[in-house]
Amino acid sequence: METYLKYLFSIALLISLANSQIINGVAIQVNNIPITLYDIKLAQNELGKSKKDVIQLLIQNALEESESQKFNLDVNEKDVDRFVLNLMAKNRIPTKDAFFQALQYQGIAKNDFIKNIKRQILKPKLYQKISASQIIPPTEKELQNFYNLNISIFQGKYSSFQEAKIEVQNRFYAQQQQRILKNYFSKVRAESVIEYIR
Repeated sequence: METYLKYLFSIALLISLANSQIINGVAIQVNNIPITLYDIKLAQNELGKSKKDVIQLLIQNALEESESQKFNLDVNEKDVDRFVLNLMAKNRIPTKDAFFQALQYQGIAKNDFIKNIKRQILKPKLYQKISASQIIPPTEKELQNFYNLNISIFQGKYSSFQEAKIEVQNRFYAQQQQRILKNYFSKVRAESVIEYIR
């Protein structure tokens, strides 16, 4: 459980940029969302990446935070509760008290954990909101072409296109969504106010 929770907290930490405490000063402002020197150092330690890579990742997460605010997206307590209960079941923890005690033992405050989980749950909602109106259902021919171009992925699991069709369609949509999000956030980044302070 300890490794899984550390991994989960690391991912959630990168999403938690709004309301960051200003420790050692603000290094970057992204649409009025601060990224502190502490955020950068902590992300470097957690992810083992270069400062340059971490800064780009933190800027991307701040842009996502800003867009979530723009769309008035929110996470309700039931979503958080469901997420926590799922984690408890996976790790065979009987009570919420025991779960949060385990987090505290690892140096993770309950309120910080819940804030981070809310942001982690929010991310797919944002992606869905952005891409929903732009995703175009593929034709049978497009799916067949996608299957043929990526046949190594499907070989061994399926004996034909018809058997693989659901997975082909899911992968096609995922690829289309990835392209839409990349273009969307390139535009958002170009229009955003990113101020390097230190």
